[in-house]
Amino acid sequence: MSLTYPHQQATPRAAAQPIRPRLLRLDQAAALCGETPLTFERLVRAGHYPKPVDRPGRLRLWDRIALEERIDQLSGRATPPKGVDLDDEFGTEAP
Repeated sequence: MSLTYPHQQATPRAAAQPIRPRLLRLDQAAALCGETPLTFERLVRAGHYPKPVDRPGRLRLWDRIALEERIDQLSGRATPPKGVDLDDEFGTEAP
């Protein structure tokens, strides 16, 4: 028989949501872009993908949102700037 003290009572947990890190290591950033790390580094140097975040230390980290925005640009799915309503800008009629 085990005793349960009030401070040890089980509490219902919210559904655990996985954390999506904002900053990605080289291997993660490359995988997000569908590249090998070596190819990804070459494409970063060529200006095809954003550079890593400027931060102290030796570990290079890439901003996930900046990479996703670049992927959107490359695929033609670029998102409009904040505050721009495309329906107001271009109308709501389908082409």
